[in-house]
Amino acid sequence: MERISCFIIFACFLASCNDDFYSEGRVKTIGVTEVTTQSAILKGKVQIVTQGKEADIDVFTRGFVYGRSSNNLNLTVTDQISEEGSFSCHIYGLFPNTKYYAKAFATIHFDIAKNVSYSGDYDIGYESLRCYGNIIEFMTQDGVLAPSVTTELASSMTPNSIRLNGIVEYEGYPAYTERGFIYDTIPNLTIERPSKKTVSVSGNGLGSYFADITDLKTNDVTYYVCAYVKNSEEPVYGEELSFHFDTLNTPDVVLLPINKLMVQKKDIEITPVLWTVAKAACASSPIGGYTDWRLPTKDELMVLYTQRNTIGNFTTDWYWSSTAYSGYQYDYWGQSFSSGAQGGLNDYSTYRCRCVRTYKP
Repeated sequence: MERISCFIIFACFLASCNDDFYSEGRVKTIGVTEVTTQSAILKGKVQIVTQGKEADIDVFTRGFVYGRSSNNLNLTVTDQISEEGSFSCHIYGLFPNTKYYAKAFATIHFDIAKNVSYSGDYDIGYESLRCYGNIIEFMTQDGVLAPSVTTELASSMTPNSIRLNGIVEYEGYPAYTERGFIYDTIPNLTIERPSKKTVSVSGNGLGSYFADITDLKTNDVTYYVCAYVKNSEEPVYGEELSFHFDTLNTPDVVLLPINKLMVQKKDIEITPVLWTVAKAACASSPIGGYTDWRLPTKDELMVLYTQRNTIGNFTTDWYWSSTAYSGYQYDYWGQSFSSGAQGGLNDYSTYRCRCVRTYKP
């Protein structure tokens, strides 16, 4: 069966050619080999025929466009394995039991392809012409691909609740139909364990999801948690992590386990203060019975800004950090809780302050 869908007449600039002699160029999509559930090798060829013989020609790029619709070949792969005229590309990330369409292409510079007479599919780009071969179709092998999920550290801990966090990294094929968390006071979690507790989270697709848990024992207890997703195969688990409740949690603080920070729920002073006053106020704070409260670092202050809705009670003013500013113009770094910008502040000015301490989850 003839597979040529693009013929190009190239002006010949070879030393052996006469000015009035032309070459015929052909791009062929030869076929596909080594098809699996997720990959295949596409094969193509560029032919330049002069006086009945193949000749060399400079080609910018060679490759294939492919996709799941013959009218929307929206994926591109360029030449990886070459011989004279022939080329092939290994494509990955395909879906099982799915029909794909593909066609080869070659891109030639206008200096070579000028005075062109052609028919078939082509694109004209900046100083180049891309000519396409015929479309072929192929079917990937049948199979099931497992989804992928990551367990993130718990956050927003209060005296009797916590937020569990997960991220779906890959939906699987067929796409997962259930996602959630399992948790227990005993490690090595599985869905089959009778003592474990399970919470499912509605939704689908890639990205983050969470669940707020309130039925927890809070008297010096360590919990183990992992995210899970499930399609038609066995459930897939994220890494098993742990979090710990202690008896010193109070309504006056919020725990950020992922950042190993305990944060006071209110500003230490009701009005803006000098940096020296803010530092001293944190150091002498008695909240929770701790004696190691301090101003947050520049990076920790950014964490407080991103978690401002979880922590609560921030104004839209600038807040002090403990990090010294390296330039001569300012003294310490600060953060706007209106715009999220960070910048240098002078220690003779007054700004807001929120105290933090380091803790081990």
